[in-house]
This record gives sequence, C-alpha cells and structure tokens, in this order.
Amino acid sequence: MQNLLTSFLVAALFVSCAKLEKAGIKLNKYPHKSQKEVFQLAWAKNLDPVSQTGNLSIGYGTPIIHNEKVYFSDKLGFINVFDLTSGRQLHKIDEGKQLSGKLGIYNGKLFYSSISGRVYVRDLASMKLDYAIDLKAPVESAPLFHQGRAIYHLRNHQILALDAVSGKILWSYKRAIPYSTTLQRVSVPEAKGSRLFVGFADGYVGGFSLEEGVLEWESKITNANKFVDVDVRPVLFQGKLVVSSANGTLKYLSPQTGGQILSVEATPGHTPVVDGSRIVFGTVDGKVLIVDGNGQIAFNSQVSKAGISSLAIWKKGYVVSTYDGSLLYLSKQKMKIEGQWDLGTDFSTVFGKLVVSNSHLAVYSSRNRLYIFR
Repeated sequence: MQNLLTSFLVAALFVSCAKLEKAGIKLNKYPHKSQKEVFQLAWAKNLDPVSQTGNLSIGYGTPIIHNEKVYFSDKLGFINVFDLTSGRQLHKIDEGKQLSGKLGIYNGKLFYSSISGRVYVRDLASMKLDYAIDLKAPVESAPLFHQGRAIYHLRNHQILALDAVSGKILWSYKRAIPYSTTLQRVSVPEAKGSRLFVGFADGYVGGFSLEEGVLEWESKITNANKFVDVDVRPVLFQGKLVVSSANGTLKYLSPQTGGQILSVEATPGHTPVVDGSRIVFGTVDGKVLIVDGNGQIAFNSQVSKAGISSLAIWKKGYVVSTYDGSLLYLSKQKMKIEGQWDLGTDFSTVFGKLVVSNSHLAVYSSRNRLYIFR
C-alpha cells in the first residue's frame, strides 16, 4: 500500500508543480554507460501545450506505430502523423477539442476519441473522416477490436460495443461502482471467441457474452477496502485469465467461470506481457518478475526504487519505464540492466504504454514529449 500511495504522491506533485520548463527537450542528464548502444534516439517532438503556472498538463497518451508511421492525438486537439524514420510530420488535423490520446487501428481505419466522449474514425489512406459518434462520457481507454466490433470502456464505468464499420451501438452495460476512493482509471477489455472480459473499479472482473453484452460471471479479486480498481487489461495466457487489482495480487482465473485457479504474490504496475511460455511484468515496488503458467516465479529482481509503469519486449530484451522518469533495458540472457535513458525533463514519467514495432520504440512522457528510439 505504501508503494501505491507513493505513486499517488507523484501524481499530486505533477498537478501542484508551479515551475514549468518551456525550453524544449533536455536529454539524459545522467546517462548510463551503455546507453549509446541500446537507446539510440531517432527523433523527438515537444507536444507540451502552453500552460499557466500551477496547471501542469500531464500526458497519459500512447502512440501507435503502423506501416512506418507514428500516430498520436495530443492535448491541443490535433491528430499528428509522423514518418517513423525521419520524424517528418505528414498530417496534422485539428479536431478543436482535447483528445484523450488513446488510439486504435482496425481495418484500415484510425479510431481516436475526445475527453468529452466523442469518437472519431478516419480512413488511414486519405485521413478523411468516416464518421463520428458521441458516447456521452469521457473515453479514456483504447478500443478493443474483435469480430467486427469496437468495444470501449468509458470513464463512467460503462461498456459499449459498436459496429466498427458504421458506429452503430450494438449494446451497452453500465456498472454501479459503490466506492468513492477509486483510482478513476479504466482498463481495456480482452476478448476470445464469443466472450468478453472486463476489469472494473470495484475490484471485480466480469465475463460477458460478446453478442448481447450479458454478464455471465463476475469474480472479486481483492479484499481491500479502497483503491481496488482492476485497471490493467486482463490477459489470456495458457488457457487462463491473468488479472490484477491496484491493491491486490496477481490472479489466474478460469475464463469459463471466473473461478480463481492460483495467486502470485506480486502487484503488477501495468498489463503483463506474454513472452512465449511465460509472462513478464514490472511491479508497483520496482521489481521485474517472470512467471510461468503454473504461477511459479522464474525470475524476480529489484531493478528500480520507483514503481514500473510499463514493459515491452525490445531488442532481444525488455525495456521498462519507471515512475522516477527512467527507461531501463534488461537483456534476456543476463537479466541485468544494460542501458538507461533518463527522460530529461522535470517530473517526467510514462503513464501510457511503451510501443514497439520491429526495431523502433515509441515513448510518450507525462511532460508531453514523444520519443522514437531505434
């Protein structure tokens, strides 16, 4: 719980910060000796909006890499498209309202949304608008695409399934959350076959029928009194559903019934990553764990004093982001830190996901800087 509270204090520090840095991007005050071999910066963009003193704009977004292009929606209301190799801006579309930074690509279309709840769909080739629909609540999670549907988890704890082609709402489910002390974040759903899996802010995971949106089972995965949000995406792994609460331990559930199969004494700071026959994740107290399908911990190492917000497989190893503003690279062979990159601006961290495409790594920091490494 102490580590969880530390994360809250970090967020509060962002909000109350009165000293804004507007001089651009400062790279690596304290470079690691191996950084030049691992973290090679291809280009970077400063997308920080102009803010008044005391109103620091915090970036939560995640870029998308697709067909050698980088897509990102920023807080000024622009959709940005950059060339992956050079960083040259290919498109900049003004929607006139603050965007959430959670994008999706499906069937040649770009899906993105606004904080106010409007979803936009554009053709990737022409960037012309196909359609837009108002979901009437803030859209803060990325969409899940499955069997022709675009499924959204809204800030008001509602699940909506849209026809991805037309935008028609097929069904909705509204969850009543009794807790006033939630983290106010929502997880991206997961799906397999005809069933949908969703984590909620009340500490439950639900299994739904994809066709009608009927709740078939629900499972409580934590006994904590507050901050019980299941705010990381459920993961299907070796026939089991891997889930975790912000104030609980990792659980393996039955996808058919929601029954608990086993528990691992660790609290992931992000969605676990499947790597062959194992899952890999960083914890809220700065450890990296590798766990097999039976819940056995194959590797457990303290890599940071700060919590870990994201992890991705990159360059035959793992790259992690920490809440104190560092990127760390661990080789799979030695599982030791072989490279480090400090994000360089005051109060920087990564609240979104680290995104990898082939040899490229895309990182968006809380200070609204977009970095592309190769």
